[in-house]
Amino acid sequence: MAKIGFLMDFCGLEPVVPISRTTVNTAIVDWSSNKLAAQWKETSMCRQTKMLLPVADTKVSKACLKLNKKSLRLLTHLVTGHNLLNYHQSKIDWRIDPLCECKEDDETSYHVLTHCPTYGGCRVAIFGAPELGSNYRILSSVNLGVIELIRFHTQ
Repeated sequence: MAKIGFLMDFCGLEPVVPISRTTVNTAIVDWSSNKLAAQWKETSMCRQTKMLLPVADTKVSKACLKLNKKSLRLLTHLVTGHNLLNYHQSKIDWRIDPLCECKEDDETSYHVLTHCPTYGGCRVAIFGAPELGSNYRILSSVNLGVIELIRFHTQ
């Protein structure tokens, strides 16, 4: 097929300049990133994950790929909400109260990370603030690092 295309006369504007492999690869990466971002924005699933990761971020993805298996597992539990916190455990066993020990809200990853008074000391030690605020982008390459989240989770 390529040989036939090579032998055919060119039809179009002159001069003919080939497209570099880097240009093609960049276009494919940009297209797929935009497609992923649009899909993530439109989905109604993954509520807890979207609270911590509101936009698809390739820098966060690359940081996650560098983690060892144990750290990645801890981060996945924290971000998805599939962990040992009361909210998730109450979905498994109806006898467990989803409320946090501070009695202010359900014990979710977002609550514990952002404003639970019980974990204020840990937030100050790791993130430098007693509360992260409701509009704080938790898992963002600009604000919080993956390593800091894992440190918070293990304390």
